[in-house]
Amino acid sequence: MLATSCRSLLFGSLIIASAAMPAMRVFAAQYNEFVQGDLSGDGAAPSVLALGEGSNLLVAQSSRIDDDFLKIVLPLNLVVDRVTVEFHMDPDQIFFGLQAGATWTAGDAEIDPSQLVGWVDFPTDPGAAHTGEDILDDLGFAPGAIGFVPPLSSGTYTALFRAPSTAIDFALDFHVSSLTSGLPGDFNRDGSVNQTDLAIWQQAVGGGTLGGNDFLIWQRNLGRQASTMAGTITVPEAPAGLLAAGSLISIMRQRRRSGRYRRRAGNSLHGTF
Repeated sequence: MLATSCRSLLFGSLIIASAAMPAMRVFAAQYNEFVQGDLSGDGAAPSVLALGEGSNLLVAQSSRIDDDFLKIVLPLNLVVDRVTVEFHMDPDQIFFGLQAGATWTAGDAEIDPSQLVGWVDFPTDPGAAHTGEDILDDLGFAPGAIGFVPPLSSGTYTALFRAPSTAIDFALDFHVSSLTSGLPGDFNRDGSVNQTDLAIWQQAVGGGTLGGNDFLIWQRNLGRQASTMAGTITVPEAPAGLLAAGSLISIMRQRRRSGRYRRRAGNSLHGTF
């Protein structure tokens, strides 16, 4: 948690930094630690940010003794198409881990990356500019994680933010857009009906958003894919295409490992900094 003696100074610094953002900018949703209170330090009961279409702002501070947990709710038919670093006020990186579900269960001092949708230390290059970087692709192709190909599909996620120093102020813009394939059973509107849509149904069923009829719709349309030409549909998705996509993900992950994702000893993923 933030030290009370430092709160006024930190709040003032964030207000000054926020003033540098484009004038009259409107956010679909926002969470500002210095206005709404500290993000939860309990992974079983994270703070909540329900995203809407457009820009969604998170303003926070993290440190070695201040783990911040945030439940990110992304409604059906919406996707996160980029996550931009709005500002970052320290030479050290911040660890951002993302797990599917409403709570954090991937570990504390030792984090299990295989349970994560993705993770990233941002900014990815501390020697370069600390603002304006889109870190969504880095998050999706993180070594050891489940991974995803951006955009990030609708669902409920829990994020952990952790830093190696005593206090790092930062802000992230989660930009959300809508997908309108119109394909029955395509709950995330990415143009195909697949296992990802089933996972979305499993998360939403019982909450009043989706029900048994929606499962039957998914089942009947499994394997269908919207064509790049509006109004047409192809069935099914070719296995060769899936193999090619898997190979592409593998190649991109390998490049991340050998490129800018080469991590220094004692990394934030394992909580040892």
